[in-house]
Amino acid sequence: RFKTDELQPYVQQQVILTLELYSAATLQNAKLTTPNHPNLLLERLSDDQIRYEEINGTSYQVLTREYVAFPQRSGTLELINQSVEGTLNTGSGRRLVSVKSTPITLDVLPIPASYGNTNWLPTNAVAVKSQLTTTLTDPRVGDTLNWNISLTAQGVLGEQLPTLSFDSTRAYKLYPTSPVFDSSKSSAGIMGRQSIDIEVVPTQAGELTLPPVTVTYWDPTERAIKTVTANTNTLEVAPLPNSIPQSDASAPETEPTENNTPESTVPT
Repeated sequence: RFKTDELQPYVQQQVILTLELYSAATLQNAKLTTPNHPNLLLERLSDDQIRYEEINGTSYQVLTREYVAFPQRSGTLELINQSVEGTLNTGSGRRLVSVKSTPITLDVLPIPASYGNTNWLPTNAVAVKSQLTTTLTDPRVGDTLNWNISLTAQGVLGEQLPTLSFDSTRAYKLYPTSPVFDSSKSSAGIMGRQSIDIEVVPTQAGELTLPPVTVTYWDPTERAIKTVTANTNTLEVAPLPNSIPQSDASAPETEPTENNTPESTVPT
């Protein structure tokens, strides 16, 4: 049996392909074919799973093999029928067995025109975390703080997550490092992660406020654009030692005044 969890995916959307081999007798030297297509990025999702199932009074051993796939182009994508070959021991000797499944046809949808030019991200769930930290008890102007941003999305590779960028301002300077991408697998498919570390150097005293982190994505189930936003905690930044407060530094200097009171004369 050859099946998929999604017959009409969007381009680059995760598709889980499953091969199930039912055997009532021990099949030796079994060889399963691997789904393949030039417009399909595909890899094994997990190790083979074995279970037992009874159908019409007959007990079957069921071997399950799963793949995670990402169609790279829109349009019709034909996955030919998969086959298994092996040998069975019978009363008359060994017999070669070859069985084929039905094929699968995917109708791959293009990126919706309404999505615009934003980084294409087809997923059902995105999580964003943003945190500003420091090892200093009282951070001051010129100290280095750390801004960590982490993105997690279901059904996409880590490299599919958008690379975020932020500009320095008069209140702080930003020095980003290269993002770190990671992907993990589970029964639900691929989970993509991205971690970004940015050094933050405040240039003004007072409350340091960084911009919110917003990620736009396409929900394939609801077929709608969605956004998720995370705000960053603030930190109080102290001025440099012996520095003149901003209000005092901007106060105009006062000119010394002369005593213009006329002197009294004493009659002689």
